[in-house]
Amino acid sequence: MTDITYSKRESLFEKGERAWRVTGDTLYVSNDSGHTTTIPLDTITGLRLAFAPTQLKPWRYLAVVRTRTATFEIDNCHFLGIGNFENRSAAYRAMIEALVVALKMNGARFQVAIGATAASYVVQVAFVVLAAVILTCALIITSFSAWPWTAVVKIAIILVSLPLLIRWLVRARPRRAPLDTLPPSALPPVG
Repeated sequence: MTDITYSKRESLFEKGERAWRVTGDTLYVSNDSGHTTTIPLDTITGLRLAFAPTQLKPWRYLAVVRTRTATFEIDNCHFLGIGNFENRSAAYRAMIEALVVALKMNGARFQVAIGATAASYVVQVAFVVLAAVILTCALIITSFSAWPWTAVVKIAIILVSLPLLIRWLVRARPRRAPLDTLPPSALPPVG
C-alpha cells in the first residue's frame, strides 16, 4: 500500500498546512510546527463521514476519527484567506478511501457512521420545522396586509432555498455502513 497524504490549512491562525498521512498500519498527523502525532490504526475506535456544508463552504465534507483517547476532525476545505476557501475534495477523498482500506486491512471491527450525529440531526430538523411554521404564519399574516407582494417574495426565497435543504436532509441523515460498502454520499463526488 502506498502512502497517501492530504494537507490543508484550517484557519488564519495556522501558519502552514496540517498533513494527514496514511501508511500501512498508521495514521500520521503533522502540524505546521513540525510536531507529528502517530495514531496506530488498531487504536481507532470509530469513523464518521458527513456532508457538513457551511455558508462559505457549501461543498464541505467532514471525517471524524475517534481513538481511545482523542478525536480528530478532517474536512476537504483549505483556508486561503478570510472568507476564501479552496475545495480539496479529490485529495481528501483519496486519503479517506486509503484510510478505510487500511482500517479494513488492519482488522477494524466497527461500522462507519455516516451523516450527522443523531442528536444534532434531530435538533436541526426540529429547527427547520419550527422555521417552516413561523414562515407559514408570516406568509399568512403578510398576504392580508397592505403589501401582498411581500408574500410572493418570501415564497420565492423559500423555493430557492428548498433544494439545499432537501440535499442536506438526505445527505446528513444518520446511518451506519460497513467499511467495505460506503454509500456514495459519504464522500465528495469525484470530478
